[in-house]
Amino acid sequence: MAKNRDRKLYVVDYLITPDERIDKGAVLCEGDRILAVGGLSGFSIEDELQVERFENAYMTPGFIDTHIHGAGGFDSSRCLSSPHKLADMSRVLGERGVTGFFPTVVADRPEVMLKNLQDLSDAMRQEMPGAEALAIHVEGPFLNPAKCGAQLKECLQPIDINFAAELIAAGNGMVKSMTPVEGWNRVAIDGIYDVIPALEEILQDPIHHTFIEMTALGYFSRMMEITFRKLPKSRD
Repeated sequence: MAKNRDRKLYVVDYLITPDERIDKGAVLCEGDRILAVGGLSGFSIEDELQVERFENAYMTPGFIDTHIHGAGGFDSSRCLSSPHKLADMSRVLGERGVTGFFPTVVADRPEVMLKNLQDLSDAMRQEMPGAEALAIHVEGPFLNPAKCGAQLKECLQPIDINFAAELIAAGNGMVKSMTPVEGWNRVAIDGIYDVIPALEEILQDPIHHTFIEMTALGYFSRMMEITFRKLPKSRD
């Protein structure tokens, strides 16, 4: 009987799941779908089943990187001028265990950010050879100049709801995560609370927001990550 070329059983010495580590584990796949995960003893090895064995190896779920600026010679903030393409970033990440990622862009001149988001969203709609480009993360330009890391200070600005809406629109539905402010003092940070309902209205979709707060020397250091709940549906 010819072997079923769509069904494979991957056998490893150590299988890591979100709940446990399984010694002598196995993963049964059909095409690009996972059918079952568990100990090898729980599987029936039929003649038509293809079996791939990896000795002294670990298998884990794929990683999701929600904040990465580039890889494989591709810079997410310079989509068209990078020496390599988004597909190269996808391939390199896939080779290293990442199955999904958020290309992350930094602050720049408004017209540059808007054009780059358009180009990046277009590139993300192409078939990827490795990790899937799930969504765009926008880091800036609404950052504290005193705590902006490697970002260009001349490109930073106070919270601007209208420009935030332009950034989201430029991403053509792919902007799903944003870092709108980090480390402002108490006076400046009060404006954050105006951003949440405004973005909800723009997107007409509920958002989740998390605050990490630390008080020091009369100042508040906070980071707010706005993550929109609607991510692209799996292609399968």
